[in-house]
Amino acid sequence: MGQKEQLHYIYMKKYIDSVNEELHEKETLANKTRDELVRCQERISELEKERDRLYRLVDDADAKDDV
Repeated sequence: MGQKEQLHYIYMKKYIDSVNEELHEKETLANKTRDELVRCQERISELEKERDRLYRLVDDADAKDDV
């Protein structure tokens, strides 16, 4: 392998390594964001259940007042 090819190989290896590092960083960020989204969706579900429970309590209380 000539000097020009060696330099090209070194440059390409550094470039590929930097792309791999950036990919890893982006995957890590995407995973963290995905995990946060799941936690938010779970919290929304919990709040919706609590809201529905409170609506039922209010409806029950209204029904008792009407009787």
